[in-house]
Amino acid sequence: MQIRIGLIGEYSELSPAHAAIPPVLKDVAESKGYECEVEWLSTDTLPEEQLVACDGLWCVPGSSYKDMEGAVRAISYARRLKVPFLGTCGGFQHAILEFSRAIGITDASHAEFNPEGSHVIVPLSCSLFDVEATIEIDPESHLFSIWGEERSVEEYRCRYGISDIFLSRLLDAGLIVSARGPEGEVRAIELREHPFFIAMLFQPERQYLKGKVHPVIRSYIEAVIQRRSV
Repeated sequence: MQIRIGLIGEYSELSPAHAAIPPVLKDVAESKGYECEVEWLSTDTLPEEQLVACDGLWCVPGSSYKDMEGAVRAISYARRLKVPFLGTCGGFQHAILEFSRAIGITDASHAEFNPEGSHVIVPLSCSLFDVEATIEIDPESHLFSIWGEERSVEEYRCRYGISDIFLSRLLDAGLIVSARGPEGEVRAIELREHPFFIAMLFQPERQYLKGKVHPVIRSYIEAVIQRRSV
């Protein structure tokens, strides 16, 4: 049996995350008796037909993407059609952009790439570029049901996150903050009414380069398999 996962973003041989993602997906799927076909989905040429063919979507690190709007449209597809979705690093940022626009912040933008609009993604007060840091996981979250622990140390390669100015509006509209940093900073989000929609500012895929499979990736594959088998 086979599953297909689309990776939203442009592949770079210089990215440790990009080196880790396809093999960890394939290894986890194989451990569950499935073959996993991984397809890189370039954001500037992304017709809906490519998305329809995928059982799961992952918006990978690596922004700026060739076409930010292409990435946002693909995330919108996953959210609206209940396709299992994972977003890491830049994928987290673009998941926030997509959700912001969906709830009425129509000019939601990323401060790094657009000087205009409502900057829902802004520079972090403290850069998290190539560092490890502790997160606190909400015990009521889907993330906690996957992890089973309230604290973890994760790897980052990021300088941008959610603006505090817009956070309360996002929460009022149904966004769930499932993990925070030591000072309460948003580090992971999820959507409760979605079977699997989780986005993280950190990069869990990089654990595979150390011979470990992150529990979120294992759970993501399980969600993809479940959708495929329906």
